[in-house]
Amino acid sequence: LMRVGYWRITFREGLVMSKPSAAQKLAAELTVLAKAATPGPWVTDGDYVNEHGNVLQSYIANGRKAGGRIASAFANCLVKTDEQCRANAAFVAGANPKAVLVMAAEIERLKVENEQLASNINTMGLAGVEVGSKHNQMKAECAELRKIISECANACGAAVSVECSLSFMADLPSEISAVLSRLRKESA
Repeated sequence: LMRVGYWRITFREGLVMSKPSAAQKLAAELTVLAKAATPGPWVTDGDYVNEHGNVLQSYIANGRKAGGRIASAFANCLVKTDEQCRANAAFVAGANPKAVLVMAAEIERLKVENEQLASNINTMGLAGVEVGSKHNQMKAECAELRKIISECANACGAAVSVECSLSFMADLPSEISAVLSRLRKESA
């Protein structure tokens, strides 16, 4: 079991979709709002200043040629300075529908990429399990062959006679083939 982004992977069960993240939910909600709002880009468009020189509103306008003011950021007890009122307006202008739709599309693109990567990891994990199983089988076959070779060499008197060892080694490939066939049939 492993976590990869939005996805939980189990190598035996495959890819399992988890609940949408907070970012995915927010992107979906903002996409609906962005599509209903005045299209972007938006820009700041001046201030309304009172007789004492304090900013009361900082305007936001559609950045297109035939645009117009569409919103404003107000100065009140929560806004500490004229610059903060302007910064609020700049933030709203920057977070316009066009920008929100671009970010939502990027989140969706990353989600799809994440799904593909998770699927690749899952595939590699399954392949790794198969390779590990094959490795263990071959390791067992090798151990069995070593045992057979050792027993045969001792029976042939390899420790005593060079001629017997050479004769034994000449017949070894056919012996190995026969043993492998038998072991494969037994393990199937």
